[in-house]
Amino acid sequence: MTAPVTYPMPETLSDIKVIWRPKAVNFAPQQHTSGREVIVAASQYPMHEFELIYNMLRNKPTQFEFKTFMGFFLQLGGTLNGFLFKNPYDGQVTGSVIAHGDGTTTTFSLTRTFGAGGFTAAEPIGYLDPATTLNVYLNGVLKTLGSDYTVDQTLPGKQTVTFSSAVGNGVAISIDASFFYFCRFLDDTLDFEQIVYNVFQLKKVTLVSKRGPL
Repeated sequence: MTAPVTYPMPETLSDIKVIWRPKAVNFAPQQHTSGREVIVAASQYPMHEFELIYNMLRNKPTQFEFKTFMGFFLQLGGTLNGFLFKNPYDGQVTGSVIAHGDGTTTTFSLTRTFGAGGFTAAEPIGYLDPATTLNVYLNGVLKTLGSDYTVDQTLPGKQTVTFSSAVGNGVAISIDASFFYFCRFLDDTLDFEQIVYNVFQLKKVTLVSKRGPL
């Protein structure tokens, strides 16, 4: 399948300010007559918002960030279509364990684990980076794409690896992978403000992660 289009990031991160806003998805707290709160998760995994602030988008013959970004927004139809976003702080894992075999299962979701200091959480990746190579290991032994396993990238947020035979009980499945978040625009409008002739700023554009169809 053809990969979704990729969000046009600036050449250097110093050109923008990034606010990364993870959001747990829970139902509103309900209070029992005893006063005890009951909070139920609406989703196993969090969603993410990325708020980007552009101080300068130029509209010149050799510097056309303004036209590129405006064209991207119009092509996507605002909130209508999803796209790939490379989170500059979470886009690659090495030797990351995604699961352990149970002797019967052959298909596993591709996940990444994020955190440090004893505090970590795992969640499905949005979309494998098609420009890089996925390495898959069983107990640290590199496996071969095609003969040992296949990869299904049909659904963003549900990328899977399927082995040719069941993975043995307790066998660690790990990956080296580069990946994107699958996102959409939060709003159907953006405010491009001219600061001088042919130079604009975009004080806020918000992206939200999503799962499911393109």
